[in-house]
Amino acid sequence: MSLKAKLFSSIAAFALVACLLIVGVFAVSPANVNMGGSITFTAKDVLATISGSVTNIAESTTGLEDSIKFTEDTVSDTNSDWSNLTWNFSSKQDVVLTITVHNDSTERAFSAAITAPTDTADDNVKISTAYQLAASWDGEGTAITTSETVNVPLNSTLLIKVTFHIENAGEEVDGVNWSLGLVLEDEVAAAE
Repeated sequence: MSLKAKLFSSIAAFALVACLLIVGVFAVSPANVNMGGSITFTAKDVLATISGSVTNIAESTTGLEDSIKFTEDTVSDTNSDWSNLTWNFSSKQDVVLTITVHNDSTERAFSAAITAPTDTADDNVKISTAYQLAASWDGEGTAITTSETVNVPLNSTLLIKVTFHIENAGEEVDGVNWSLGLVLEDEVAAAE
């Protein structure tokens, strides 16, 4: 075989490998996912501060920038500022929503009834929810499948973590709608 033939076959083989590599990279590109939801709060006779954060989304603003304060005079309050949240993300990374509920009282505990978001109609999206009583997240936490009531002691912090995971990164997701509910109530008032 002549030198020209060997050179031509080597160039052709290299071009074929490069084409297959490029096609393979584009074939497993992550899907873009649009996600919308709301977080509803109801509070009765509690002194608490609620804040939220979300990671791995495309937007620089999350809709959770302002914390919410409840005073002991709050009879019932639903905050609409954390509704109609819309986030876009790449399916390569999980989106993690963290809600921090701090009991600002030094005199009494309160209960926090958490209603976890359920899996969506899209089988490609898996939603998991967990909580911990800690100042910062450590480990896996206690899983919540549907709802859970947690006692939040004096001057303590409850962390709630919701993880949105895309099972098949290359498959488009037709939007995810979810809702997280949180009811805070003074333990004495709840017992009456």
